[in-house]
Order: sequence, then structure tokens, then C-alpha cells
Amino acid sequence: MLVLIPNYTNSITITVKNINKGNDTKNADLYGATR
Repeated sequence: MLVLIPNYTNSITITVKNINKGNDTKNADLYGATR
């Protein structure tokens, strides 16, 4: 269990970072389209 917990949190962090990256590119596309 102790070994799994850090890996689990790391994968969550990576997933959240990837989601944020996706949102950033979406926002950039919207910004570029409106400009």
C-alpha cells in the first residue's frame, strides 16, 4: 500500500497537468479565433 500511494498521486498529478494543457490549447484556439 505504501508503495502504491505515491504512484497513485503522481498519476493524478500527471492527469491534471494534461487536462490543464488541453484547456490551455482550447483557450488559445478560442483566443486566436476571436482575434
